[in-house]
Amino acid sequence: MEKSPGEIIWQEQPYVHILSSQMRQELCDYCFARVEKLKTCSSCHVLRYCHRKCQQLDWNVHKLECKCLKNVSPEIPTDSIRLLLRLLIRHKNGDHEKLFSDDPLWRRSFQDLMSHSVDIKQDEERSKQFHYILNVLPTLIGQCFPLPSTEILWETFGKMVINSCSIQDEEHKDILGTAIYLGASRMDHSCDPNAVFTFSKTKMTVRAIDHVTAAAPQQLFISYIDTRKPSWERIKELQHRYYFHCRCSMCTTKCEEVDRMMSSIKCPNSECNSFIGLRRDEKNNSIWPCIKCQKVPPTSEEIENLHKIWDESYSHRLKVDELYKQGDMKSTLQFAENKLCYLRKRHFYKCNVNYIEIMDFAKDACIQLEFWEKAADYMEKVSNEIFEIFPTINISVGLSFLKLGKLQLYLDRTQKASNSLKVAEKILRVTHGPNHSVYRLLIDLQQQCRMFLENSS
Repeated sequence: MEKSPGEIIWQEQPYVHILSSQMRQELCDYCFARVEKLKTCSSCHVLRYCHRKCQQLDWNVHKLECKCLKNVSPEIPTDSIRLLLRLLIRHKNGDHEKLFSDDPLWRRSFQDLMSHSVDIKQDEERSKQFHYILNVLPTLIGQCFPLPSTEILWETFGKMVINSCSIQDEEHKDILGTAIYLGASRMDHSCDPNAVFTFSKTKMTVRAIDHVTAAAPQQLFISYIDTRKPSWERIKELQHRYYFHCRCSMCTTKCEEVDRMMSSIKCPNSECNSFIGLRRDEKNNSIWPCIKCQKVPPTSEEIENLHKIWDESYSHRLKVDELYKQGDMKSTLQFAENKLCYLRKRHFYKCNVNYIEIMDFAKDACIQLEFWEKAADYMEKVSNEIFEIFPTINISVGLSFLKLGKLQLYLDRTQKASNSLKVAEKILRVTHGPNHSVYRLLIDLQQQCRMFLENSS
């Protein structure tokens, strides 16, 4: 069956899911609804529900989970241990062998998932995590049910880390929890996807963002990672997290075009206003020539120096992220603005992704400090440059323009707000659909814009 951009391809609820520990006081543990007063489980005093119905629907798993949580009370296990515990409870109940979904194209059992257990056993970081969990499980589970064999634990752990995904809020600002979706796990990765997934509480919806001739899982591709980084970083991340080498169009045939923009540095030809780009592979560091005049830096020393500056800028990204997470907004803004000035002097081009990411942190710090005018200026630059890199349907671009339009409207930059919301509408109509709350918010903002513009004319 063919699907056009914006059409729903697939929807499902998770096989297992847990609410993030950071959201425990705010959302229902089962449906992720936000209510004023949550009802705490009277036995374990850990999980909270919005209604008795949610507690009843969760009881099939929580019945044993509740007893396990009491074994380690008042300590609360980490999110990853809680997710694994729920998987083990479903395994004990025999659910891992059951096929879920009535649609034969999407029907799958947990047992069908890939575990990459051989790769994970050789992965020092994940192997260390597994052995830590292995030490915790006997105390957590106690006499509640028999602990599976070590091999089954390896398999279950592997399937969890490879197939779990973060459930984000509707505006992709916060991570609400972690889940495994059996049907959606059939879809492979591409840095240039033809489908996108969004969430409404715990329900995942997959929509086409390109024309799809056959809406079967093997013909659909989603992005497993944030693609706003050059190919060598994406390939490295995918290899590290999922144990495969990406060969999608963005990492092969479109690599030169996209990498040149993402790593852009002003052309060394002073008479040219375009840019060169960095090129990296397993063998060496080199340069993509200027898109306009085909110039490159004349010496290998200059080329290597540009790569060093790129690595510097990446470390600046990590540092500003660290400052932001610490909650020191003044230091975040000061550091970000200093590094933006430094990178401009080093001839970083406006669509260089490290430059954009640092500017994005400056914008976020301004919002927290309520420097609204400056925040809007930064947000406008960030949104326009991301759009230049991703001119087609991209969920991050759509949400960025929605937030920009909302802030511009607040600052009485009504015409600019109207223009930003038009860009957002074209994208979010496809990625979210007309019934999603994010799209309805967008339409409300557009109506406000029209009203203000009509009254001012």
